[in-house]
Amino acid sequence: MSAASPEPMLGAKDKPGPAAIIPTKGSRNNRTFVQFGLGSNWTNVLVGSSGIYRPKFQSPILIIMARLFSFPNPVNEKAARVVAGVVLITVLVILATGAYWLLIPLAYGFWARVLTGPTLSPLGWAAQNVIAPRLGPKKPVPGPPKRFAQGMGAAMATAALVLGLILGDDTAADVILGLFVIAAGLESIFAVCLGCQVFGVLMRIGVIPASVCEECADISRRLRATA
Repeated sequence: MSAASPEPMLGAKDKPGPAAIIPTKGSRNNRTFVQFGLGSNWTNVLVGSSGIYRPKFQSPILIIMARLFSFPNPVNEKAARVVAGVVLITVLVILATGAYWLLIPLAYGFWARVLTGPTLSPLGWAAQNVIAPRLGPKKPVPGPPKRFAQGMGAAMATAALVLGLILGDDTAADVILGLFVIAAGLESIFAVCLGCQVFGVLMRIGVIPASVCEECADISRRLRATA
């Protein structure tokens, strides 16, 4: 432990294994430092009495992973509508031609967006960085409901892929694709996000905590922001 910081200091020979816990002596706030890492990438994390992990020194690997598996908040609704429009066109092509192999990039796109936002989704990246900026000023909306909607899309697209390509049940796959036409059509044409509506219902009945999207819970603040 140094004089300048209450954090315990470990030498190169004394580093513990991953997830080793080093209590802070003489702390008045019941604080504990947890030191963990991989190879030479070590980081010290402060665990407060509230149980929240607060990074003291972040490892480059942790920073990269945190940035990769993130979702923008807020989201530009215009970019979301562009994505929905491409999804709608893709689904209509599948229904018209029976090209169920298109379910592979469709499912990949949903999973990429729900896990990493636009980072690993070519469609999401193009919608956010190329197309939406040409459609006028941004229209920010909360990110968590949009991520939830992408998760619903990922589940539906995966189910359609399994039914249409693996099990050969075209009828069941077409039913799911019909639901996509409704959902993607409403969002791309009328800016009505069905997944976001489901998210709001789950928040109101307490299934999703209000802390997940504080802006969604505070309707008055959202109204003031858009006034």
